[in-house]
Amino acid sequence: MQVLIDSGASENFVDFGVCHRLILPVDGDRSSIGMASSEISVETFGKTTAGLNLLDRTYPPSNFRDLKNLCADVIVGQTFLRQHSSVTFMMNGHKEALTIATSAESPDAGLPAIAAADLEPPRLFEFLLPDCKPIAASSRRYSSEDTKFIRSEVQRLVDADIIEPARSPWGTQVLVVKQGEKKKMVIDYSVNINRFILLDAYPLPNIEDLVNRIARDKYFSSIDLRLAYHQLPLLAEEHHYTAFEADGQLFQYKRLPFGVTKGVSASQRSEDEFIKRHRLKKVYAYLDDLTVTGATLEEHGRNLKCLLDAAVECNLTINEEKSKFRTTELEMLGYLVAYKQIKPDPKRLQALLDLPEPTCAKELKRESGLFSYYTKWLPNFSKKAGPLLHCSTFPLSNEAVVVLKR
Repeated sequence: MQVLIDSGASENFVDFGVCHRLILPVDGDRSSIGMASSEISVETFGKTTAGLNLLDRTYPPSNFRDLKNLCADVIVGQTFLRQHSSVTFMMNGHKEALTIATSAESPDAGLPAIAAADLEPPRLFEFLLPDCKPIAASSRRYSSEDTKFIRSEVQRLVDADIIEPARSPWGTQVLVVKQGEKKKMVIDYSVNINRFILLDAYPLPNIEDLVNRIARDKYFSSIDLRLAYHQLPLLAEEHHYTAFEADGQLFQYKRLPFGVTKGVSASQRSEDEFIKRHRLKKVYAYLDDLTVTGATLEEHGRNLKCLLDAAVECNLTINEEKSKFRTTELEMLGYLVAYKQIKPDPKRLQALLDLPEPTCAKELKRESGLFSYYTKWLPNFSKKAGPLLHCSTFPLSNEAVVVLKR
């Protein structure tokens, strides 16, 4: 098919005839879209979800508006282009390449904006200890390099409408931490509001129960919500509790911040309520991941479409680069899951296999503790781990313990 790449289009579009030929289901949700001239609008026939193979690249399913008489079979716009750091058009001109940069040179420049989801705001600060009183932490000094980084991060959060200027008796400080070669700005709520928050007893799903339920089906998709915390809106009357000082000013969060005591339970509760509200079938939430399954490819497709449609309706932002669609094997929560098969994730297991052979009882005890979690897979694992080159025996607590090594 002929695909037109249009950097001026905000969405993706597909011609009505293509949907008919490929029997793509169209939801019939008609709407009007504006054209380049604000005086012209065109009615769509609904939207469909489809994957795309373009220039030997396979892309995960995306939403396409259905239009008649398009100038091409498919038009891909900004929602598609934002998956790439840049897009190069070869024009064969004699001048040097023309590069159009993003509007800000921040570390996350070019990433799609994280909109506030249409979900019920959690009550983060509903239960506070009786002796709760505002605390404003003392100001910190930063290096010139860290100050510049904090300033850019704060501006990025303001531009994304995640934080706003604050008037609050509360105030904590930001910290700059390194994750490998990258820096990250974090908020230290441990010195003030976290001291007064009572824990929320809302439970996280039991991982083994969750994995066992998922393994009952044959087809899987894993949906990663980009910065899931920052998609969840806060109640306006609770903004002031999240205040922090940065670059000589006071700011507060409008969305769920990282580092607040009840953040994990609030995020999980919101996802569970999202699934219940839209009556989604075979969709399982665990923190910022949504997993959808199906016994057949058709059932999985229906369940996935319902999830993606609900995500669009609730304004959820999906990280398509980290999401996986229509697979028969899935890595999740330390497991490798397939139909009626649950195995330890070999990527996590490799670090244990690479441990040096213990030379004394103390080292053996330490390593055996690391391996203890995998003992339930030992019969199957020993068959698949390849030939055992040798084994070592050490006395430990009056018992003989055998360590198998490749």
